[in-house]
Amino acid sequence: MDPADAIRLAHSAKPTTPPADLAAELTSYGVPVSAVQVALVLGHQPTEVRIDRPTRAHPCR
Repeated sequence: MDPADAIRLAHSAKPTTPPADLAAELTSYGVPVSAVQVALVLGHQPTEVRIDRPTRAHPCR
C-alpha cells in the first residue's frame, strides 16, 4: 500500500491521533513514515511562531 494512502486510511480510523503517534503506529505495521510525512499528507499547518526582538543600536556604531 502506498504510504500516503496508509496515512489517510489510519487517520480516518483514528482522526484525533496526533501525527507522531500515527507515524509510530504505521511504522509498527511495516509502513515506514515519519511524523512530518503524516502531517504533510494530512495538511497540518505548523504553529505560527512570532519572535519580537528589541531594536537597539549596534555597539560598534
